[in-house]
Amino acid sequence: NEYVGALSLSSNGKRLAMCLIGTEKAGVYSRFVLYSVGKDKPSIDLRFQDAWLYRVSPIRGGWMVPGDQAIYLIRENGSYETLSFGGHSLIFSDAEENGLSAVLLQDWNKNGSLLRVYSNKGALLQEVALREQVSALRVEQGKVYLRLEDILLCRKPNGSFVQSQPLPTGSQEVFVRSNTIYALTVGSVEQLEAQWKDYVFTE
Repeated sequence: NEYVGALSLSSNGKRLAMCLIGTEKAGVYSRFVLYSVGKDKPSIDLRFQDAWLYRVSPIRGGWMVPGDQAIYLIRENGSYETLSFGGHSLIFSDAEENGLSAVLLQDWNKNGSLLRVYSNKGALLQEVALREQVSALRVEQGKVYLRLEDILLCRKPNGSFVQSQPLPTGSQEVFVRSNTIYALTVGSVEQLEAQWKDYVFTE
């Protein structure tokens, strides 16, 4: 009677973390469940009422689980900490295993969005307000990438931001490896040497 919303297998293949979504008495709930190979019962089974859990990512000492209202930092012993979105709606979330995590939240009061970046222990490192339209979020190799209309915005490990040159027209998916940008269009994959320059946020 429950649906799997997210899965994460440990790097050694011995544990499986799951986010399950179900309904009960016209209400929605989610569960975070952790299984170890060879065990019939989960070592952790937490229930979150009136919440949707979207993904699960390993962090140092536990798991980061973004939901529609908060991020839950779940520890190895089954305890957890709730990082509320403060009434903001979740737009995107991404995380790098045992690395940075990031969420993009809708900021209705200012007609924009908020980028929040977290450390590999779940501590808030930075919050940035954005007025620009964001269409994608990625966390890779200690950097956070945001896709704006026709450029990539990159948060560097020191917290500063740079922007790429204009992306090829019709780019559907874009990702970066080392200093090369790969853009997937309808008919091809284009490869560009990234040319970064400082980014100035819109007031």
